[in-house]
Amino acid sequence: LLPLAAVVNRATLVLHGGLFRKPHKRKRGRQGRRPHEDEPLELGSLDDLRNGNTGGRDPDGTGASILATDVLWSDPMRADGLKLNHARGVGLLFGPDATQRFLEHNSLRLIVRSHEGPDSRIKNKRMEQMSAGFTEDHAGTHGKLVTVFSAANYPMYLPDGEDRCSNSAAFLTLSGPAFCEPVVTSFGAAQRPEGKCYYDTSG
Repeated sequence: LLPLAAVVNRATLVLHGGLFRKPHKRKRGRQGRRPHEDEPLELGSLDDLRNGNTGGRDPDGTGASILATDVLWSDPMRADGLKLNHARGVGLLFGPDATQRFLEHNSLRLIVRSHEGPDSRIKNKRMEQMSAGFTEDHAGTHGKLVTVFSAANYPMYLPDGEDRCSNSAAFLTLSGPAFCEPVVTSFGAAQRPEGKCYYDTSG
């Protein structure tokens, strides 16, 4: 299995979705249970991430897979706070205050995530749009959180006549000695060659 996240030069955390809650000690008979709405949410740490469960092949937000599910499916929001992500059904929504607390507590300067494409941001008008493949979502005294999306003209596989987002894509370059000041390179979609797919399933 691939790791859930990577820390670059003790300064930058790279992950798919976003921040995560501190795992609670499981009580006997509660394995596989989904958290209740009224359970307190406490922001996790790098130590929790290092010691956490990778969640198996498809983390579903229950039992020992809760931390992994948060890492994969959480999203930033403009408002301060930390709450359940009802739009996705799993993961968290975390605000600028949570990002700053996490950066300060873990001595980081940058969080890089890549989970939300332009189609998701179109539905979320409160967040910066992903038309250039990159957004700076949270910034403050202790650092910032950015989103990078590397698929241009998303979604790529649609029938002719259906609308794509016509977005650019991007990748980030981190250079020493700090490795926490991303240089953004945006690029457009390449012309795909004509091709006909054929699958012989007769045996």
